[in-house]
Order: sequence, then structure tokens, then C-alpha cells
Amino acid sequence: MYLALRSLPWAIPGLAALLLKAYRMMLVFLIGTGFYHASGIAALLLASSSEEVRTNRTLLTLLDKVYKVAVVVLCGATIAQESGLPVGSVVASAGLIGLTISGRTGYGQEFLQRRGHPAGQALLHR
Repeated sequence: MYLALRSLPWAIPGLAALLLKAYRMMLVFLIGTGFYHASGIAALLLASSSEEVRTNRTLLTLLDKVYKVAVVVLCGATIAQESGLPVGSVVASAGLIGLTISGRTGYGQEFLQRRGHPAGQALLHR
């Protein structure tokens, strides 16, 4: 479809770039949909484990949901990146927010202090 639309003599400037972006986003969406529907792979991952683990429906459901969420998040981020949104800065901001929250809870301070990091000592003596 992309090649057919690309070969037509359009007189609109920038249409080739728009078609290429749309093609890439659709390709990511279709591949992501395929991975999403291949969520039965969780059962294959547990094929070599014991019978008790293989028949554990809770574990299979958890792995299935985690796999589906990971596929949706990665495909969504890839499509957003293709459309021009700065996904890298959003991920970095989320990391900084997570570090801030963990630092305020005290767990981060204890972790740094146990490692002998100077920042752990400075946070302790505030």
C-alpha cells in the first residue's frame, strides 16, 4: 500500500515523509498486535519446570498479563517516538521521579548508607 501511494504523482510537498511515518507506525502496530496475541508463550517458558508450577494458573495469568503490558507499553512508546513525541525525556523524568520517591521514603538512604556512598552519609546528617 505504501509503495502504491508513493508511486502516484502527488503534487503535495512533504507527503512522502508523511506516508513513510504512517507506514512505520502501522508496521509497529501490526508487529505489536502479533506479539500481543502470542501471549501463550508464558506456558512455553514453564514447559521445563515442575508439574506444580506448570499447572499454577495464578503464575500463568501473571506472566500473561505482564507480557501483554510490556508489549503494549513498548509498542506505544515506539509509535509515540515515530510520531515525534520525545519518549526519551519522558522515561528519564519517570526515573527521576522514582528516585525522588524512593529517596524520600528512606529506603534509598539506607541503601546508599549500607554501600558506604558519601551521598548516603550526607542525606543521613541533614
